[in-house]
Amino acid sequence: MFDKRTIVFFIAILALAVFVFIYAKGSADISLNDSPEVGHAVVLEYPFWVSESKARESFNIEPDIEGELRWIEEENTLHFIPTEGFEPETDYIISANKKLSALLPISKDKVIRVSMATLQNYMKPKVDEGTYIDANLNTMTLSLYKNGEFYKAYPIAGKGHPRLSPTVEGAFNIKTKEPNHFSTIAYVWMPFSMQFYGNYFIHAWPYWPGGAELTSKYSGGCVRLFKEDAQEVYNFASIGMKMIVHSTPSHRLNEINNGDLVYLESDSNAYLVKIKDGVRFRRILPRDKILSWYPHLAPLDEHMKLVSKDILNQFKSSRWVQLSGSERIYEIGLDEKKHIMTCGDSRCIDIWALYGWDPKELYSISEEEFASYPYGGNIELPKALWAQ
Repeated sequence: MFDKRTIVFFIAILALAVFVFIYAKGSADISLNDSPEVGHAVVLEYPFWVSESKARESFNIEPDIEGELRWIEEENTLHFIPTEGFEPETDYIISANKKLSALLPISKDKVIRVSMATLQNYMKPKVDEGTYIDANLNTMTLSLYKNGEFYKAYPIAGKGHPRLSPTVEGAFNIKTKEPNHFSTIAYVWMPFSMQFYGNYFIHAWPYWPGGAELTSKYSGGCVRLFKEDAQEVYNFASIGMKMIVHSTPSHRLNEINNGDLVYLESDSNAYLVKIKDGVRFRRILPRDKILSWYPHLAPLDEHMKLVSKDILNQFKSSRWVQLSGSERIYEIGLDEKKHIMTCGDSRCIDIWALYGWDPKELYSISEEEFASYPYGGNIELPKALWAQ
């Protein structure tokens, strides 16, 4: 039989072993999570006896980086999401154990590094018919189209980090729809979710269990919308609907040349621009008719330049046209009819300047386009000027 002192000794050894075991197991398990919903996040999993306050107090990251710390009570986990993503190819040291193990200095610091993403070389597919969703990650605009014509546009609130976790680009289809999807990967709720590829979704701004919204600027690849906009897109979308994701750049003013066709994302028309002696004009043309009038512009996408509304507004609108070889002037009205300008016995082209109009405003049009407009009557200019 063991004597009393021996029993006490073994009990002390056992207690010390349990103590060491608890502290060894008490340090957080640190991992780097990557999800399309949130992007890169450091996740620290603690044993059940560690409180939120202790976990927050113990967390440290070097070099310091701005971000959000979020405690998930159900999982006893602490999540750190950098506001603008981790700097690629940089070592970050995560420490979360020193203050948890003050008596026994057990440390499981972890070094994480995020690699630069491979840049995509993707061209927007030619889609000019049907009902579909178009997401331009360059202009941050999501547009809806009905029967090939523009219907409505919304601002994109967030996309994947361009250098770390870019949003996948290509031609896809809406696979699933859920009024509120819970991501078991990122542990967040995603209202009005529409899955279009793998774990990539369109959805409203995500939020944590408890209701707090994420503060990170980027997703891990999902397309984020503002809540009311997401609900409208959700109601518009249907399972199987086409979705195009691309990064078509918007052209600057100095990239627009005389004779270019330009367009807005929020418009089903195109505009033929004229630049002469520093004066800029634009004439509206329906995209679906351009090739039947001007077949030499095929393929049309190669002649089109995306512009912003501010750029387009720097071109004065014109409706005045002439047939090649003719001096007669026509107005193509908002009613899509052609109206002949008449000036009595005088040539209207000779007195054009009397009205303060610029001859450069006159556009030459093809016979095919001219023939497509029904006749809408004459426009008689006031004799007070042309009779002088």
